[in-house]
Amino acid sequence: MENALIISLVIAGIAIFAIMALSIGLISRSSLLSTSDDDTWTEPIFNGLAIVAALAFFSWFNLRLTGTPLVLEMNVTGAIVPILVSSYLVVHVRAGWRSYLVTTMAVAGLASLLTQMTMEGVYIPIISWILIVAVCASLSYVLTNGQIRSALAVAYFSATMGMLFGGDVFQLAKSSTYYGPFIIGVGGMIDFVFLTGVMSVVLILASHHLMEFVSSHRATQHES
Repeated sequence: MENALIISLVIAGIAIFAIMALSIGLISRSSLLSTSDDDTWTEPIFNGLAIVAALAFFSWFNLRLTGTPLVLEMNVTGAIVPILVSSYLVVHVRAGWRSYLVTTMAVAGLASLLTQMTMEGVYIPIISWILIVAVCASLSYVLTNGQIRSALAVAYFSATMGMLFGGDVFQLAKSSTYYGPFIIGVGGMIDFVFLTGVMSVVLILASHHLMEFVSSHRATQHES
């Protein structure tokens, strides 16, 4: 069982990095995802609903990495999609490798400490998860000097990759009694890997707009 666990961990790590490396390479050489003045995505509401529907659909599908005795799989929406999005952000948003690295390590460390391995799988208390989101958003904003575009990219990447390793892969490594199947990103759209990335971005956006509103209000009061 221990040999199977080690092999599964190695395969999980290779799969994550392989997906990221392949997607980064393809994105770097392709202009399909670049934006321009004649961008065809002119109906954000429709496209937003289409994306949500697609994510919900692919939440039902898993990519199997290993078989018996320990079955290891990756959920498409809960793990693979966040890896692809993170790869896109790294290529297109140059926020500095230190910002990505420091925030990712912080999230991974917190996730490793605060998540628990149960017989049903990985579990994290909601309060602990909120703390991780807050730390990720705060670090991302501070390390990028408040540059909103860079902060958003760092927050999503760090939240996703930090939770992926700290909340899933590291937990499997610490457990010698779990007999699977173990599915990385098992919850799909409601998995903590997926949600942490989304909520970190939402928190930064909300905080940024709140600070702008407060500054604008103070400036108006000062002028009057």
